[in-house]
Amino acid sequence: MAPALRPVTEGPTDPEVMLKALTAACPVPENPFEKAFWCAYMGAACEVLCSVLHREYMITVEHPLDTGAKDDRFVLFPLTRTERLVDTEKLRRDDPEMYENLAFISATTAGKALGKKGLRAAMAAEFGEENLHLYESVNVKDVETIYDPEEWDNFIRETRIPDGYMILDKRGTEAGTEAGTEAGTEAGTEAGAEAGAGAAATGGDA
Repeated sequence: MAPALRPVTEGPTDPEVMLKALTAACPVPENPFEKAFWCAYMGAACEVLCSVLHREYMITVEHPLDTGAKDDRFVLFPLTRTERLVDTEKLRRDDPEMYENLAFISATTAGKALGKKGLRAAMAAEFGEENLHLYESVNVKDVETIYDPEEWDNFIRETRIPDGYMILDKRGTEAGTEAGTEAGTEAGTEAGAEAGAGAAATGGDA
């Protein structure tokens, strides 16, 4: 059990204090569209900052771990998580009938053990070779590797799936267009990228 320690949550690291400092430096707009824009890109910036701080933490904490250094106030406490597993061998020996009722092989384990070809053969034996097409799939990357790009459209279809909203600044500002285009591309939303690019090209309404 972890000792009665707590992370530092007072002073400059208090989330509320940090939020007040952030909003004082970058005020939250009242216009709901502007506010949504502010929240989206401020959130993205904070995610980047979070990853930077986490990486810095991992680098910094290596020193006391490697050297065994101690501090009067802080201590590095090892964290653990509990994993519960059934002792299958003991259950099989002590209660074989119940073991037979409960034991199973996961699809992941079967796939690793048999491989793609072996798993396909097992499926064919169970459901019939003529019915395999109901369960089979082909990787997009495999098709793109084998066929020339001009042939991809013959075999690959794209489906637009709703994935929330991205807000863009139509004024053509650097933050509104470059970030919008990048975000649209990363999110797989070509429409978002096109909107950002259009605003950049016109410098006005997209």
